[in-house]
Amino acid sequence: MKKELNERRNHIINAWILGYAPSVEPEGLADREIKEIWLYATQLSAAYKMFFSWNQRSTCYIYPLFMMGIACFALVNGCTFINTDCTLKCVCRNDQINCNTNFRCSPYAECREDDGIRGCYCNEGFKGDGETCTPLYRDCYDVYEAGITADGVYSILPAGWPGEPFSVLCNMTSDGGGWTVFQRRIDSVTDFYRNWASYKNGFGSLESDFWLGNEQLHYLTKQKVYQLRIDMVTSQDSSLLQTYPEFAVGNESVNYKMILDRGNARTGLYFNTGRSFSTYDRDNDRCSVYNCAVQHRGGWWYGGASSWCHSCYGSHCSNIYVNGCSTACTDSNLNGDYNGGNGQTIIWYRNAAGRYCSMKYADMKIRPVT
Repeated sequence: MKKELNERRNHIINAWILGYAPSVEPEGLADREIKEIWLYATQLSAAYKMFFSWNQRSTCYIYPLFMMGIACFALVNGCTFINTDCTLKCVCRNDQINCNTNFRCSPYAECREDDGIRGCYCNEGFKGDGETCTPLYRDCYDVYEAGITADGVYSILPAGWPGEPFSVLCNMTSDGGGWTVFQRRIDSVTDFYRNWASYKNGFGSLESDFWLGNEQLHYLTKQKVYQLRIDMVTSQDSSLLQTYPEFAVGNESVNYKMILDRGNARTGLYFNTGRSFSTYDRDNDRCSVYNCAVQHRGGWWYGGASSWCHSCYGSHCSNIYVNGCSTACTDSNLNGDYNGGNGQTIIWYRNAAGRYCSMKYADMKIRPVT
């Protein structure tokens, strides 16, 4: 009898180890241990099939070495098990199973199942593996406040942004740093005569010319109060700087309307506050005669009264880009043609000089008001 019990025990244990359902049932046997082993072996066989179908790229091994109460589990190489309340994590590597009974989710994470996988998942606004979660940067000022002071491209996730984190160019040197750049013009490589969808989603390269995207700009500026800084260089290498204490962009339902605290100076954006964004395929300006985005070759918040549609520019700055008289419906357009002419170039109104100028460099950037 003892020999028979040992044989049945060995058969069941071998089934347990090799991962198949044992054919010997313990009915009529008094050995409680064999009954339990048979039950575990049957459960593990099912677990084996489940793991094998989930990850057929791995060699499958059964590990009957860990029990939680009456529950057993099996892992294959490269697989991880986390229990229902995320207080236990077991990993199978090189045919060895290692379990961490001190496993816990980060205070900034939730223990839940996502796409059928139980684990710790960082909350919105945080990134990490769930055990460790660190805040995502909301803008370049957050990057700067974290002690990162080098100009460059960084990943941010504005509050409420429905997509994945996206890359931005951060200016960490101008006036204390922490500026998120949303527009830059340095050469003629990138065409800014684009449609509504392009301006909505952004285009160009953060390494050269680009428009970050109206949708991104909206989510950025709605999370805090932002100031606007515009740095420019004219065709004659004169540097210009314009700042505005408050700047925001509405959502698409209001055509990305710009709200600006323009101050008292009648400079480039003075008449553009409260204006909707326009492109050649989405005319939202106040001009009844023509589409300003077509006339000025770029998407922009075109301002001014409808009577401007027939007027010529005043005396231009002496420069190599613009010649002659041209129709106008705005004091500014930093998204016009690079080296363009007849009002289709990159233009800005200088209050001090009372003239329009063509630009060979421009960048627009925002930073929270602190």
